[in-house]
Order: sequence, then C-alpha cells, then structure tokens
Amino acid sequence: MAITLSSLVNPNQLTSGTQQTLTGTAVGFTGIPSTVKQIQFLINGVSLTGADDVYIQLGTSGGYATTGYISKTIALQPPSTINFTVTSVGFNMPSGSAANVWYAIVNIINISGNNWVCSINSGGTNGTALFSWLVNGSVSLGGVLDRVRIITSGTNTFDAGTANIVYQQNIVTGK
Repeated sequence: MAITLSSLVNPNQLTSGTQQTLTGTAVGFTGIPSTVKQIQFLINGVSLTGADDVYIQLGTSGGYATTGYISKTIALQPPSTINFTVTSVGFNMPSGSAANVWYAIVNIINISGNNWVCSINSGGTNGTALFSWLVNGSVSLGGVLDRVRIITSGTNTFDAGTANIVYQQNIVTGK
C-alpha cells in the first residue's frame, strides 16, 4: 500500500477558535481563512443585563454586514407561546429577559461565492420556564467572509456566557 499526502491530511480539517467570555455588547472572531466553507458558532450559558435581542453577524475585511440578512425566527415557550420574527440586521435570537440563560449551536454554511445560509438551534431557561428558538436565514456578503460576531441589539451587555467557533475548510484544494 502506497502512502500519499492525501492519506495523511484530512482535506476537510476542523479548526477551533479560542473560547471567549462574552462581555460588552459584542464579541467577534476574526482571521477566518478564505477557504472556510462551514462555521459552527457555539454559545454557552449566555445572559444579558436586559431584554435586548442578540444577533449573529458575518463580515469581511471591510467590517461586519449590518443589513441584507433574511432571518426568520420561531420562538417557543411552552405551553402555548409561539412568536415569529423576521429581521434584516443579523440572524436573530430574541433574548426577552435579563433572567434568561441560553445555549445555541449556530451553523453557517457557504452555498456559493459570498452567499451564506444560517441555521440556529437554541434554547434555555428563565427560572423554571423553558424556551427554544429556531432560526433560519441567509446573507450575501460584499466580499470574502473572514469574521463572525455575536452582538446585542441595543445597550444591554453580556453578563454571562462563553462563545467559540469551529470551522471547516478544504486545505488541499483551497475550495
């Protein structure tokens, strides 16, 4: 059996960012390679000082895209509360209350060129009440993605939680 370079290197390598504590109104990850095709943004134990919404925004070397998103959110809180939200400023997760603590896996996938789709599965607690958000959407960037961030919709700040990214790229072909 011959050993080749392709048998030693996984062409779809996963790379982890550096976990960050959520503070202030925004926390971002920059320096994402241009060959990335899929990103998972992992959010753990997040809380805000108020009821601002939270957005995931993508960006290029020119900065973060703050418009042009098609983001649809379904918020569920048993036994009977269902809310629908459509936004264009980012992929939306409605915080709702300073008492909420939540968790999320954000999947961001390159469809073609600078076009990205996003799917978020998140949920958490407010005391003994449970809630969940399902988010789907897309955005077309004006250049190559190299950053992603979590940001509040107003002046409320993060008072708990961590975030990290894991991304996948094709390191053999660069495509």
